[in-house]
Amino acid sequence: MFMVEYLSYDRSHVKPILKYVKDRGVKTLILGSMSEIDLILKEINASETLITLIKHDLERPRVIVEDYLALILTIYRYSEGIKPYTLIIVTGRDFVAIVSDDREFINKFKEALNINAYRIRELDVNVAIAVAMLNLIDVYYEILSKIGMEIDELEDVLHKSSRLNIAILRSIKGTLMILRRVFYFSREIVSLLLGKGIYAISRECERLLREVYEDLAHIIEIVEMQLDRLVDLRELHLSLISLNLNEVMKKLTAINVIALPLIIIAGIYGMNFEYMPELHLEYGYFTVLGFMAILTIVLTMFFRKIGWI
Repeated sequence: MFMVEYLSYDRSHVKPILKYVKDRGVKTLILGSMSEIDLILKEINASETLITLIKHDLERPRVIVEDYLALILTIYRYSEGIKPYTLIIVTGRDFVAIVSDDREFINKFKEALNINAYRIRELDVNVAIAVAMLNLIDVYYEILSKIGMEIDELEDVLHKSSRLNIAILRSIKGTLMILRRVFYFSREIVSLLLGKGIYAISRECERLLREVYEDLAHIIEIVEMQLDRLVDLRELHLSLISLNLNEVMKKLTAINVIALPLIIIAGIYGMNFEYMPELHLEYGYFTVLGFMAILTIVLTMFFRKIGWI
């Protein structure tokens, strides 16, 4: 939790102020946490309808066009799983309100305010929407990079030991499915903002939003590629299990084939018949043992040659 911050900005400077400046022509940036959302909405004189629409469903990314333009987005941080943070952006004629519990995102947005490349101070406040979403894109790329490294580790372990941690694979897949859903919603929001008649945005804002749209399309492609990699890893894992099982079956088959004739011979001469001529041969015992030994050697060499043992 952190206190609401108010910043006044124009073409020359950005400076802290005590409260939201309602004088026309003074652009005000309002930053706060989710615990302060009621205070901020009251400060900008948001209507009850807008407040209800914003607070109705904070988990689903969407765009609201009421008295002001409001965006509901989701920031994700990835560390042994994903942690969501709701991001609310409300813009009016002379103000931008950014509300989120992700302090890191808020700080980066404040830094972006001073970057000349975005030129927020010289343009319509709606450019702040595009800048916030560009920062959001950076967060998404960072998450996908970390997930990509985890998939690389899974792949390395699989190639080295022929083993795959299915629990980790399923966890990564579930994370990617959640992210893909959010990315699709975010792309729809950008598409709505770019649509004619939805909300008047400046050319610079439109240019930045098109960049965001292209980045989101690329991010979705990355997610699809990572999901395909997980499918390939699972199929490779099953193939390796099947191969290992085949190797075991080959060895067991070879042992059975080698042992079978020996068992038959031993079974024949182990029968308790009174008349068995071979039992009275002087070298019959050694002959049978020698034959069994030769048969074992021949069969062992044969199976070794074909790679079964």
